[in-house]
This record gives sequence, C-alpha cells and structure tokens, in this order.
Amino acid sequence: MTTESARREMNGTADGPALTDAPGWRRWGGGREGPDWFRIAAAWTVVALVFIEAVLAFRLGFLLAAANTANGFVALVYDISAPLAAPFEGILAASKVGSSGAFEPSILVAMLAYLAAAGLWLTLVWAGLTTREEATRFASASARAGR
Repeated sequence: MTTESARREMNGTADGPALTDAPGWRRWGGGREGPDWFRIAAAWTVVALVFIEAVLAFRLGFLLAAANTANGFVALVYDISAPLAAPFEGILAASKVGSSGAFEPSILVAMLAYLAAAGLWLTLVWAGLTTREEATRFASASARAGR
C-alpha cells in the first residue's frame, strides 16, 4: 500500500470525503485536519517564537560585540529582551569576551526554553484535537503502508 493510499484510507474511503467536512475545519500537511482556530493559534505561536528568538539573538550578538547602548536600536533590543532574559539570568555565569564584550550563556538557555515551550504548547493542542479513532486509523494505515 502506498503512502497516498494509506492517507486516503485514514481519511475515510479511498475516494470518499475526509474525516470531517464541517465548516471551520481545514486540511494541513500529512493528511491532518483541524479547526481554523488551531491553525490561527499555531501561526501566531510561531510568529511570537520567531520574534522572541530574533530579539534574544540580537541581544546576544550586541552583548558579544559590546554594542553602543546609546544607539536607539541597541537600546530598543535591550529594553524588549530584558524581561525575556530575566528569568534565566544567573543560571550560567557570564564570561568576558575581548576587552568589553560579554557572553551570557543564560540567553542561549532562554532561547532553548522558549523553543521548547512553544513546541510543547503546539504538541499538546494538536494532540488534544486528535481523537482516538483518528489515531487508530492513522496508525493502522501507516502500519499497512510499511512505515
């Protein structure tokens, strides 16, 4: 059985409708379906994660380079990232880089923690949307496809 035929079987008959054709539900990658609110929440979660990771990466880069805090952009990045980095300060000791730069490994810890939190949130919501019947059909169709 091919992957495509396994996916069709998981979604009902080979030529029949998907798991649900109810309004407010859409298909996304891998044959999964879900309500529109999940797609929107997932998209905003990813947008927020990218923003947080970018701000923390800029903070780390500016600290390493000992950027001028009088610069407006540098000050803005420090102001936005301070509350994001604060819970993780002191986890690992900072070290001096060059004559005036600093490496704060706690920022890397913060970046990993936010990544893990976003991944866990998306996984829990996605898992909550999957019914036992969907999971069973998907597992049996995948097993027959040789995965």
